[in-house]
Amino acid sequence: MEINKEEIENILHNNVTNNLICRALETRSGELAKYICGLANTEGGYILIGVERDNGVLKIVGFQLAFDMDIVINVASKKLEGACFYKYGYISMAKENIFVIKVEKSKQRILVDNTHFIYKNNGVGVKKISELNEPPTLFISYTECDTPIVDIIEKKIQEKLRNKVLISRYSRLEYKDSFKGFMNTIQDHDFVLTVVSDTYLKRQACMYEVGEIIKDHHYKDKLLFVVLSENERKYYGENVPEKIGANIYNGAEVKLEYVEFWKNKYNQLKERINNIDDYEATSEAAKELQILGQIYRKDMKEFLEFLSDENGKTFQNLYENDFDELIRWIYPNCNVNIFNMCDSFDDLLSKAIAQLHYVTKTDYNQIALGVKIESHKTGLVVFADDIVEYKQRYRLVVMDGLVAKAYVTGNSIIIGNVKKETDYFCAVVQTNSELVLPIKHGGKVIGVFNSESEERNYYNKGMIEKLSKILENFSNRIIELGYIGNMEQKDIPYVHI
Repeated sequence: MEINKEEIENILHNNVTNNLICRALETRSGELAKYICGLANTEGGYILIGVERDNGVLKIVGFQLAFDMDIVINVASKKLEGACFYKYGYISMAKENIFVIKVEKSKQRILVDNTHFIYKNNGVGVKKISELNEPPTLFISYTECDTPIVDIIEKKIQEKLRNKVLISRYSRLEYKDSFKGFMNTIQDHDFVLTVVSDTYLKRQACMYEVGEIIKDHHYKDKLLFVVLSENERKYYGENVPEKIGANIYNGAEVKLEYVEFWKNKYNQLKERINNIDDYEATSEAAKELQILGQIYRKDMKEFLEFLSDENGKTFQNLYENDFDELIRWIYPNCNVNIFNMCDSFDDLLSKAIAQLHYVTKTDYNQIALGVKIESHKTGLVVFADDIVEYKQRYRLVVMDGLVAKAYVTGNSIIIGNVKKETDYFCAVVQTNSELVLPIKHGGKVIGVFNSESEERNYYNKGMIEKLSKILENFSNRIIELGYIGNMEQKDIPYVHI
C-alpha cells in the first residue's frame, strides 16, 4: 500500500475531509496510535501531519523533516492490538513537506490500551469493550412527501430487529449549512439510508451535495439509496405527490428530463441576474447560478449513473423480499425472526399466513399444527388459513393424502399436476398443483404448510426458498410463545384472513 501523491493532492484541492485526520503538529506516538486505530476500525483513511482545518478548509502549514517519524511510528505500532495495516512517509505539497499515514480498513477489531477507538470528525471517539454491544445507528434521509414509504421501511426494520438498531430520520435537507449536519450524520451514524423519489431528484441540496458524497468511495459500505417508482402510489393515501417515481431505469431520454429540469432552473436564474444587471446586487445569486450549472452539466449525470449501476435498490424489490437486503446490510450475518414482535398466538398466526400468501399469491393457503385431539391421540388441525370463500375450508386434517404424508415423513411435497397423483386427497376441485412443506423445530415436525394453485406446475424453487425461511422463523417464534406438541386444540386460536 503506497502513498499516492495524486490522492493527497485531490484531498487537499477538493477539501475532502471525510475519514481524514489533520494535525498541524503531532509527534506523540500514543495519539497517533489512537488515530490509526480509529481509522482502521471504520473505513480506513489518512492522517496528515502538517495540515490543519481552518473553518472546515484544509490548509497546508508544513512539517519539518528533522523529526524522526520512524521511531514515533514504531512506538505507536507497538501500542496497536490486532492486525493493522498502514503506510507512511513524507511528501512535498505546495513547497511544504507533510507527513502522511495511510490506514487500511481492518477486518478485525483493533485496540489501543484495551480500548476500541473509532473515527469521528477529524479525530477519534472511544468505545470501551463493554460498550461494543451497542446497537448500530441508522439515519434515514428523505423528502417529507415520501413519509409514508419511510414509515413502512422503519416499521419493517423495527419488526425484524426490534432493539438491535437505533433509527433517526431527517426530511428537511436544505442547502449549505444544514447539509453540514447531514454530512455529520453520515460520520456519526453506522448506516445512512437515502430514499430517492422524483421530488428528491429536484431538491437542490440533495442533488449537489449527495452527488458529492457518492464520489467518495469511503461511504459505499454505509450509504444506501432506495429508489421509488409509481408502483408505490398505493401506499401514500390522500397526500400523494403528483409524481413519485424517480425515472432512472427507463433509458437516456427519461434521465435527460432531470437534466432539463435543472437547466431550466439555471436559465431562469440567469435571466433574472441579467435583467438586474448589477454585480454587487446579484453576487450571491451568481454563486447559486454556478451551482445550478454544475448540477445539470455534471452532478446529475454522475448521480443517475451511480443509481442506475445497481447502486440504487428499488423499493418494490426490497418490499417483495421482506426487506431482507436492508436487514443484511445492517447485520451481514443476521438470521432474524420476522415475527419477533408477535406476542400472542393469534397475532403470530395472522402475520404468518399473510406472509405466506404474499409469496404464493394463491387463494388457498393453510397452516396446520400437531395438537392433542383426544386424551390419547395427536392429530393435525388447521389454525390459520387464507382461502377464498367459494372454496372448501376444514379444520381437522384427515390423516390421508399429501398433507398427512408430509407431516409423518418430514419431507416436502411438490406436485405439478394433482390429477396424476394417487395420494392426492381432493378437497378443492379447481386445484391443479399443490405444495406441502413440513414445519420443523429442532429437527422435529410440529406442523405443515399447505398451498394449492389452479395452475399446473405453479410452485418454483425461489418461491419454496422464501416460504421455507418464513416457516423457519414462524416455528422459532411459536416455540418461544409456548407451543408444545401435546397442547389441546382450544389452547390455540383459529385465524382466517
